[in-house]
Amino acid sequence: MYQGVVTSFGSIGRMIGPFFGGVMVDQFNMETLLWVLCVIFIIAIFAIFFSRLLYDRPMKASKL
Repeated sequence: MYQGVVTSFGSIGRMIGPFFGGVMVDQFNMETLLWVLCVIFIIAIFAIFFSRLLYDRPMKASKL
């Protein structure tokens, strides 16, 4: 079930992404699309960086 959900979200993203990209290019221009993609990538990079700081902390050595 988990694999099906993950695959479904990936497929939905591949279906919706080009549609919204095409609409954005039609309404604005290609430069606007590239700027929006850059902002999304920067947000994703910061999200990954901060999640690693919060959840991937090394464990403290226990005193025996």
